[in-house]
Amino acid sequence: MEMSRRSDRLPCGTQFGLLVDQVAENLRAADPAHQGRCEHCQAALAELEPLWAQVRELAREEVSVPATLVQTVMRAVRQQRRDEQAGVPLDDVVPRLVNHALLLDERGTTKIADSVIARIVGREALVTPGVRGLDRAGVTVELEGQRVSAQLRLVVDFGYVIPDVVAAVRERVVDAIRSMMGLETAAIDITVAKVAEEDA
Repeated sequence: MEMSRRSDRLPCGTQFGLLVDQVAENLRAADPAHQGRCEHCQAALAELEPLWAQVRELAREEVSVPATLVQTVMRAVRQQRRDEQAGVPLDDVVPRLVNHALLLDERGTTKIADSVIARIVGREALVTPGVRGLDRAGVTVELEGQRVSAQLRLVVDFGYVIPDVVAAVRERVVDAIRSMMGLETAAIDITVAKVAEEDA
């Protein structure tokens, strides 16, 4: 499977994470027409399907976890941090490994993965009147603390007023980011990539 310089995209521009979600959650393709004829998407799916089949197989196996596992691991971690004395805090390392929004509360920490945010943003766009679907690049999300920047590529139904559709999508997305996830919006950039014909 060939990836572009940006490791999250295939050469055709499709976001690799969307294909992973499609296989993992048995979702409908965001752009079935593109996926049906794109050699890059088909090659990626051909590799993902058997891999994910193995994951599902492993998930069905019963695993016996020792009752003391967590205590043993935490004891080893604390000992290592004491030995290092100048170790890097885990909260400084994790954000560089996993892209997620971080919500701090006096009762605990909530982390929301960028793929979850992208899924919610995409679904809000798709239920907006006048939106036929997402173009192949779909939705991309960038996070900075509790601030979300999202980029959407839309396919709009013919006959709708494009600025009105875009404004409605932006309003729904901003509201969902705030009300469903408790995050702030930095920017919602929308590209109308196609206009779908009436009989499409």
